[in-house]
Formats: sequence, structure tokens, C-alpha cells
Amino acid sequence: MGWSDEVLADSPVAYYRMGESSGQPQDSSGNGNHTTVTNGTPVYSKPSLILSDLGNTAIELAAASVEYFTAPDHATLDLGDVLTLECWIKRGVQTGAFEPLICKGVNAYVLYFNSSDDRIIFDKRGVQGIVASTVQVSDENIHHIVYTKNGATSKIYLDAVDVTGTVTDATLADNTTDLFIGAREDAGVMYNGVIDEVAIYPTALSAARVAAHYNVGRPPDALSLLPGNPSTKFGPF
Repeated sequence: MGWSDEVLADSPVAYYRMGESSGQPQDSSGNGNHTTVTNGTPVYSKPSLILSDLGNTAIELAAASVEYFTAPDHATLDLGDVLTLECWIKRGVQTGAFEPLICKGVNAYVLYFNSSDDRIIFDKRGVQGIVASTVQVSDENIHHIVYTKNGATSKIYLDAVDVTGTVTDATLADNTTDLFIGAREDAGVMYNGVIDEVAIYPTALSAARVAAHYNVGRPPDALSLLPGNPSTKFGPF
């Protein structure tokens, strides 16, 4: 199967290929969770971050220009305490303390970088830090990032490798907030870099499925490393 076939086989509730040449990223999951608001002036048609589909481009967001996308709240995006968040990224220069990738607002899910130590972090937004990666991502290479939650069980995968740190669980709650890609729901902090192939699932993907996705996608640079020393010092975002 190709990359998008692998994603769709796991029934995402939202899937943004980020291959548009302008305008709003559209949801390829079939659930109609299309983005409807664009802030700033994102750079479209950046080279794809996956080798298996170089014809489908990516989008670059600049934190300094306050650039992000939103999709309206919908029941399919309210996932309770079981979910998977997935994306491919190529970080730019770190510009702030936090760089959100996918955020559903207070009490729900947020996946982001803590730029002070370059960890991947998942929080119950505004309430509690749940888990940070054991490795840093301080380079500007292409990386595949996946977070899964099945109740009290949380996993962070970086390039299909389990890099889950100490978990302090908290039960997520649904809300009526829009979905934000590349920003926190209050637009207080933004992601800076290229983002591609964003997918959200109503299930916790297994390690085998995460590996299958990565192996089909594969970054064109094929040079992503796992640098850094373990650390799990973080707090609610």
C-alpha cells in the first residue's frame, strides 16, 4: 500500500495531506473536517516530507507571522481518552518556548515541542503535563511523530521508535473548541517549520501500525537522528 492507503486503513477522523497550493487544507478522511480559517501567509508547495509520495507537497508555517490553520469543532474530533495524533515535521529555527503541532484546547489534547529542551510533549491542555519524550529533536531534519493514548497508557514515537518518558496520566475531556494545527487554541504560541500529513485517529495505533506507517512514508533525507539525554521535566501547557 502507498502512504495515504496506510493512513486511511486505520480510519482517521481527520487527515490533512497539506498538499494544497493555496487556501485551506482539506480533510481526506471523508469526515468533512476541512480547515476553514487560515491566519498569516503560509508557504505552500514545499517539498513533501515523505519519500513515498514526493508529488504531494507540504506547508511551511512561520511563528513570527502567527500562521496556523483551524477546523471547526465536530463530534468526530472529540475523542475522549483514546486517540492517536500523527504528523511529519521539519522544524525551523526555534522562536518561542512552545511549538504546538495539534491542539484541541483546554482539557483536551495538545501535542507540541518544548523549545527550551526540544522534547516532544503531550498534555491535557492547560491542566497537566502527561508525558515528554526521552530524546530531544533539536535538528532540522525530517521526523515522523506519533502520540497514542489508550486511557492511562501513553506512547510517543519518533521515527517509529518508542521514546516515551515517565507518564503522569490525566483523563482527557471533550470540549467545543476548534481544532488548531500549528498553534495553541488561543494563538498565543505557534509552530515554526514545515508540517505534512497530519492525521488524527479515534483509536490508539499499535507500535506495529506506527512502524508500518513510517516504513511506507520514510523521510527523503533518511538522516533523522535521535540525539539528547533523557529528561521528563515539564508542566501543563
